[in-house]
Amino acid sequence: FMNGSSPKMARSYPHDRNFRLLFFGRILPYKGLDLLVHAFRLLKSDFPDLELTVAGRGKLGSYASAFKELGVRIDNRYIPENEILPIFARADLAILPYTEASQSGVAPLAHAAGVPVVATPVGGLKEQVCHNVNGLLTKAISGEAIAESIAAIIRDPVLYERFSRESCRY
Repeated sequence: FMNGSSPKMARSYPHDRNFRLLFFGRILPYKGLDLLVHAFRLLKSDFPDLELTVAGRGKLGSYASAFKELGVRIDNRYIPENEILPIFARADLAILPYTEASQSGVAPLAHAAGVPVVATPVGGLKEQVCHNVNGLLTKAISGEAIAESIAAIIRDPVLYERFSRESCRY
């Protein structure tokens, strides 16, 4: 997967099960977990069966109780390389709610797995996520804007599948 042997398979919209969001990577303050908590809380009112997995090592701190309350799956540890593909294979949409970033290794991993991305328009993320091609860049760096972009994709299976196909080209 990491050495160029990625599957590059476009995804079908998950009509037969809950839609699954993924936050992947080291848990650090600039990664915007506060925005993700806010966005997920907003989304749960319209999409009560929506799932979120947070996979990566770091201090959850004040987010731990909010994640527990919201039923978020937490995998708080270093993720070995051989487990990365299965984590992305289980996801429908990767979320990068960063408040700042030079770039991210998560967007290319998502693209390689055919997983569309919703990212905030910061730093190099603006180059890694082609807005309305392989995902969406949010209108603002806020929980509301993140929730709005995620909801737009969940509500539009045709858009989701187009983003997945395009993700495979990157």
